Amino acid sequence: MWNELFAVIAPVILIAGIGAFWAKSGSYYPAEFIGRIVMNIGAPALVINTFSRIDSDFGALQQVMLVALVVLVVLGVIGVTIIRLMKVDLSTFLPTLLFPNSGNMGLPLCLFAFGERGLALAMVFFLVMLVAHFTLGIAVVTHGRGSAMERIKEQARQPILYAFVIGLCVAIFEWSLPVWISNTVGLLAGLTIPMMLLTLGVSLVTLKVSDWPHALVFSVIRVLGSLLVAWLACEWLSVDDVVTRGVILLQATMPAAVFNYILALRYERNPQAVAGVVVMSTVISLMIIPVVLSFYL
Repeated sequence: MWNELFAVIAPVILIAGIGAFWAKSGSYYPAEFIGRIVMNIGAPALVINTFSRIDSDFGALQQVMLVALVVLVVLGVIGVTIIRLMKVDLSTFLPTLLFPNSGNMGLPLCLFAFGERGLALAMVFFLVMLVAHFTLGIAVVTHGRGSAMERIKEQARQPILYAFVIGLCVAIFEWSLPVWISNTVGLLAGLTIPMMLLTLGVSLVTLKVSDWPHALVFSVIRVLGSLLVAWLACEWLSVDDVVTRGVILLQATMPAAVFNYILALRYERNPQAVAGVVVMSTVISLMIIPVVLSFYL
């Protein structure tokens, strides 16, 4: 079992570690440029490439989507309640509870643990969180700055959403992509996960962190609270398939997304406090992930 766990976790830690070492060495890393390449080209290609290679399993896809929505709603209620009791800023801390690093960290782990089928299921979880982040998340951080139409336009500009629709159509109708398209998409997809992990490592060591007490509280809720809610949702929805349940619980265990910090920095919502949650929740997540994986490998 330990060999299987190490085979899943080691590539994630090592590649993120390379990114961290690169940042610590003082070498330039164009994180914003690479982020755009990944989100606008690499990730859409990865979605299409993955769905074109797996057998259709729409019952499992639906279960993943429902559990992701349940986790969002329940954590939202818990988060608002705790934030009000602690009398801290809602716009600063609520996004860190709601939106996990299900892309940079979750997708690679699900791929290494459960193969291409696991990656496809993980993408559904990731896309639910992505849509919520670009709508609800931005609304929370901005407190109504900017119109709803502007947020809709921002969401409509995300190529990964269109790629998801194309990928689903390919899977549903069992289309075969022309070889030249399949080869091109495959090459572009191949750059995505390594770039995600390198960027994750760079981001974690360049964040400016403060407010460790609050970071600890919200990190525990982000990781353990999300895991508990996801497990209860799986029981409620009778998610019995091992791979589907494993992907859901693994994605639910992910730490707060680095993008929370980027938004907090952009809209001046105490970014150092948000960075504390990102870093602390990542540490906690790395301790919990082997436990979750041990039940499903």
